[in-house]
Amino acid sequence: MAWNNVPGSNGLWQYDDAPPEPTVGTREHDLWTLQTNGIRTYTVSGAVTGISIVESGTGYLSDGTNVFALYDLSGTGSGLTIDYTTDGNQVLTVSINKAGYNYEVGDILKVNSGNGDSTIQVDSIDVNTKMEIYTRVRRVIDGTPEDLTGYGNEFYQRGELNKTYYDNLI
Repeated sequence: MAWNNVPGSNGLWQYDDAPPEPTVGTREHDLWTLQTNGIRTYTVSGAVTGISIVESGTGYLSDGTNVFALYDLSGTGSGLTIDYTTDGNQVLTVSINKAGYNYEVGDILKVNSGNGDSTIQVDSIDVNTKMEIYTRVRRVIDGTPEDLTGYGNEFYQRGELNKTYYDNLI
């Protein structure tokens, strides 16, 4: 067993490259059998590569960074965050911060700030986004590791982390 830094995490997250075998019959064991060197890699669809403003909205007093874009009525995408600029009231420009996954071209999303009435549209997606699940991880805070065994951890575009319970991964 050796703890290695997760790429793109600046040493804040580490994974075990030889995790011990979990108890047979558990969800952790199901994931463990699909991994190699502590990592399970697979692809998903729908990482957002292009967005545009549909409605500029009101009440956006200052620029936003890493702001969640939420579905207006329906959809299955998850994890998209955006950066935007304003004129002190309306959204003027938008750009992708984190691409998320499972989005479809044409999805309409609300910008989660201001008065919540600015909307954006998904213009393009990547259909083959690499995702990695690290089967045993720990977080390092001020040099002290915190074992997070029992969690699955998804790292996707740009090395971002979305910690999710195993039940949601398998």
